[in-house]
Amino acid sequence: MKKILLLEDRPGRQMQYLDPEKIKKLKTTKDLKILLGNDCRYMIDKLNHADDSELNDFTLIIIHRSALSNVGIDTVTNHCKVNNKYLVFFSGGISQSLFSSQSFQYLLLNSKDFYQSNMFNFLDKFIKGEIEHITELIYGNNWKLNLMLNYRQLLLKGELGRTEEEFKENIEKLIGKLPLEELNKKIKTKITLI
Repeated sequence: MKKILLLEDRPGRQMQYLDPEKIKKLKTTKDLKILLGNDCRYMIDKLNHADDSELNDFTLIIIHRSALSNVGIDTVTNHCKVNNKYLVFFSGGISQSLFSSQSFQYLLLNSKDFYQSNMFNFLDKFIKGEIEHITELIYGNNWKLNLMLNYRQLLLKGELGRTEEEFKENIEKLIGKLPLEELNKKIKTKITLI
């Protein structure tokens, strides 16, 4: 069973981005544990003191990143890396979404994007074990198109640094290794279907 933890130290943010019906839906989502207020602060304090024991029961961990100290961020990140768990950090100060699937599935995104994205569909699919890639949270069924566009950008760039080469190899594991011409055809087909 896939269980999800959501740590939100600013409950007013949910009210800012979600209407009351959606907040109720979020709170009643099966296998989603939402910690708010004092419960959230208690958990964050433990994480900030390098205690990750409360994370053991969860497969996906979603946390407001700004609530954590550097120790807390490292604690959560290392826990997810060692245990191969999904991790989503959100924060109002994030201007561009970033993802990594090199050692574990990791996503960093803006709070507004998190709450107004494909969140409900993603959570439902995750609990059912139907998620293929963490970027489905942002892009829904178009997540492969996003990877293809990133891959094309790397191919067009030509010379790649070590980090970019690793990123390219990880994308190739998901979409296959494609020559630029064939990739452009696949992208065009996917865009036409939208």
